[in-house]
Amino acid sequence: MNQIEYHPFLGQSAPASVTRNRGMAVAAYCATAVGRVLSDPTLKKIAACYERGISQIEL
Repeated sequence: MNQIEYHPFLGQSAPASVTRNRGMAVAAYCATAVGRVLSDPTLKKIAACYERGISQIEL
C-alpha cells in the first residue's frame, strides 16, 4: 500500500498510477484537503444531486 496526499484540489494521477501498476493499493492521505473539500460549492452541488454526503462523493 502507498499512502499519498490525494484529493480534488491536488492531482496525483502519476503516483497513483505507478502504485497501482505495481499491484499495490492507494490510500488517500489528507483526503478532505484540511476541510477545503467539505466547503467547496461544486462538490456540495454534486453531493446534493446524488443525495450523498460530500465526503462520500470525494472519496
